[in-house]
Amino acid sequence: MRICVVDGKAYYAKHLLRAKLPDGPIRFPACADGMLCFTDRDLARAEAWLKEQGIGKDEYKIEELQPPPGFEKTVGVKYASRSEAIAHIEQDIEPESLVLTRLRERVDAAERRAEAAEQKAERAEGMARAAESRLETLEKDIKLTKKNYERGGQDAKR
Repeated sequence: MRICVVDGKAYYAKHLLRAKLPDGPIRFPACADGMLCFTDRDLARAEAWLKEQGIGKDEYKIEELQPPPGFEKTVGVKYASRSEAIAHIEQDIEPESLVLTRLRERVDAAERRAEAAEQKAERAEGMARAAESRLETLEKDIKLTKKNYERGGQDAKR
């Protein structure tokens, strides 16, 4: 897979410069077909280097490359290494940076659920107190009514 990781960000080879490369060290990632450029800046630097080596624009071709399948998973994700990025793309293994993010998301969600449950419990306690108060009022009314009824019955006997 033609990808690299720079400062935690994954890049795929966007351009392939097909050229007969000079002997000696090459300052850019190379493959059997030519030099790989991961950004437009890399492309400009590689073209400048080819010019320094005496290779003119008519002696090389620039081929636009497509992102590898699954590369969209890398957007906004930080990677510790190229192999971690490849494992994420090919095997859907979450990188360590996402594991921590997912754990934080789960903790936040659990805290929100706990807060909602606490509020629900407080409302239930309030409703229970109100029901208890109404019950006490009804019991007092019943006692008063019973007392008045008993008095009324005694008054009727006289």
